[in-house]
Amino acid sequence: MYKLPEKKCLSRTVKRGGTRNGNATEAVERVLSAYGISYNGKEILAPTIQRVSLQVDFKSVKKVLGLEKVFQYEVGDNRVALSMEGGRINIDIPNRSSDVLAGDLIDTLPEHGNLLLPIGMDIAGNVVSYALDKMPHMLVAGCTGSGKSVFLNMCISALLSKHTPDEVELILVDPKRVEFSVYDGCHGVQVITDTDKAIDKLHLLNLEMQKRYNILAKAGARDIDEYNAKAKWQLPKIVLVVDELSQLMSGKDKKTIEADIVKIAQLSRAAGIHMILATQYPVASVVTGLIKQNIPCKVCLQTTNQTGSVVMIGRKGAEKLMGKGDMLFVSPETDEPVRLQGAYISTQECYNVAAMNTWNHRKLFGGWK
Repeated sequence: MYKLPEKKCLSRTVKRGGTRNGNATEAVERVLSAYGISYNGKEILAPTIQRVSLQVDFKSVKKVLGLEKVFQYEVGDNRVALSMEGGRINIDIPNRSSDVLAGDLIDTLPEHGNLLLPIGMDIAGNVVSYALDKMPHMLVAGCTGSGKSVFLNMCISALLSKHTPDEVELILVDPKRVEFSVYDGCHGVQVITDTDKAIDKLHLLNLEMQKRYNILAKAGARDIDEYNAKAKWQLPKIVLVVDELSQLMSGKDKKTIEADIVKIAQLSRAAGIHMILATQYPVASVVTGLIKQNIPCKVCLQTTNQTGSVVMIGRKGAEKLMGKGDMLFVSPETDEPVRLQGAYISTQECYNVAAMNTWNHRKLFGGWK
């Protein structure tokens, strides 16, 4: 019998709470006092940031928002950022370290349920998870050091930790040949490193989608869950994870690839086929209007400039994130991004989860080779 990876495969935080950035709040208070601004404030210590949330007189709003550079100078960190939310001004000061680990998020997910993915931890310390089969697809973007690859590995490890290969099959596209190699050999996981083969797989997924719709129609089922509830032979859900979308979109077949992605995005939810598409280059030629329009769920980690943020979530802000998993999450229900801290998963932890899966595979299919 197939056994899911054990909990000891993943690390967990022993003590909750980030590391304060010295006397940062006192620095904020000094600036406000020097400019004669009265306020009512509260402080929140989140995994990534130390937030000072202010309520000021409406005449002082513009004045406070214009002091971002002054706050950065006084705190001694040019990543200090100001934003407005719900009638308050938030001053976000980076912590020296964040302490959200893989097990913290994956532990909150049920086994054998919907395709729940642990997105991150919000500023109040609550775990935010979202079902991939409700999204039903996701776009991920972030520059080098933003935590994009770590986030993808977190999603893959969560799926492998909570679902058997009979429930979920993974197709991992890794043009760089280094990010997903750890999962090569896992049961129910296909790792593709060749770009041409990845493009062919997109086309085959479209054919598989049509085949599944024929099966559902014959069975009188509206979607894969309804079909699996009464069918003798279950159809596994399929999750395609692409580590670098720009590699696929850079060739002469760009229009064909875009058409395949859009068709899957529009029609594959009921057939149980889902995509997580990631890129280091969130530009309009990669994250095209059609792709963005048909994939409303987005994870935007730190971008190199405002343009990348606007392309991904339609507004500035991602360029001011702290990196290392600090993200803005846009769900299908709302266009308003939520700031979250993604969890860290080490290469060794990925190996642990993959090794357990490989051990199950060998045990079921002929022993150790």
